[in-house]
Amino acid sequence: MFVKLSYTANTRISVPLRTLADIINTSSITSVAALQSRFTSASYSSTLTTGFDAVNSEIIRIVSPANTISHIYVNDLNQNGIKFTLEQPVYDAPSSKIYTRIDCPVGSTATYFDIGTAITGGTINSSGVPLSTSDNTASTIGTLLTLGGNNYGNINNVLSAGNGHGNIRTFWAYVTDKCFFWAVTNTASYNVGWGPTYANSTLQGGPFFQTQYTRYDYHNLDSNGIYPVYYTAQRSAGLGYGSTNDLTTVQNLNFTTNSTVLPVRVHSMVSALPKVDTVWPKIYNQAVHMTMAGRASSHYGLNIIQTLGTVGSAAAASYAGAYSSTTNNRYPSANLATTGFGLMPFGWEASTFGNHGGNASDQSGVYIFNGEYTPGDTFVYNNKTYMIWPMWQGFATRVGFAIPME
Repeated sequence: MFVKLSYTANTRISVPLRTLADIINTSSITSVAALQSRFTSASYSSTLTTGFDAVNSEIIRIVSPANTISHIYVNDLNQNGIKFTLEQPVYDAPSSKIYTRIDCPVGSTATYFDIGTAITGGTINSSGVPLSTSDNTASTIGTLLTLGGNNYGNINNVLSAGNGHGNIRTFWAYVTDKCFFWAVTNTASYNVGWGPTYANSTLQGGPFFQTQYTRYDYHNLDSNGIYPVYYTAQRSAGLGYGSTNDLTTVQNLNFTTNSTVLPVRVHSMVSALPKVDTVWPKIYNQAVHMTMAGRASSHYGLNIIQTLGTVGSAAAASYAGAYSSTTNNRYPSANLATTGFGLMPFGWEASTFGNHGGNASDQSGVYIFNGEYTPGDTFVYNNKTYMIWPMWQGFATRVGFAIPME
């Protein structure tokens, strides 16, 4: 499900979150027109609908998140208190659940992006806040759900005052039963969607993601308590995936002093390096390497051409990077008859801990686009339409997330 919610004036994050939660839980909301009808039939508070920009919004529900459920709890919206919780089944073990939360603690201007594998205090179907409730209410409404199961509460302060917590103009989301990608654009400069300036948290927050991945390691099993969930990691507020450092530098997984250079993590893995022992401990919230087209950021930056040394008189061999940052560079087609831009699977690996990782594109349907583009461009491949969401650094990097519009 592809969702774009635009507003004609600065809007705090509680408004699109409450709207998105209703869209997820209401399968009949398949378009902006259907959402506008829902405003009436579900008695939406005017505080949720005033300023909604239907012309520049979009909802596409070709693939509905049928097994995904959302929940909203509020604790004094006058002081920004709201918790959006998403429950999704593990793709190969549906009785195991992954919980994703966007959390705005009461009295704070911070927004956190949290991951868990259990909830306490109720269930995902416990009472939430009615849509008729004003977004200015000072009341506590709904059941307070607490994340658990080796969760990492407040791992990711993704937004703060002035960079998306209270001045959102567009809220972007892509939700399936296996992933949740989202981003925000802020202020009048970005009042209809993606804008021209990037790497600026006052104008853009994200992209952030949580996605399941196809398990590659024989020990990476639900029976071992491993949850196949991969997500953007703790950064400075507003900083989503795809900074210059994310794309062009080597990521040392043992370096923990400065988390800003470790952009992606997984919920759990087995520490599987060879050793003389009978204990194979599990690791949680571990930084991992991003992979693009199978190439990882473990020894070279993702765009670096790797050149091997010569042996005798033999010429040095070289291997292309995962993507090309060179203007107008293209890839050969499968039959070598034409050239075109790249559409590559992404995932993770952590050879430092003996893990080959997994393929996130398999489960999410999202790919990495490599080529010239303007943010928001669309293209059709294999009869499926994609929109290109820019990385944090913007379109100058020639890479973006190819998000299915379905």
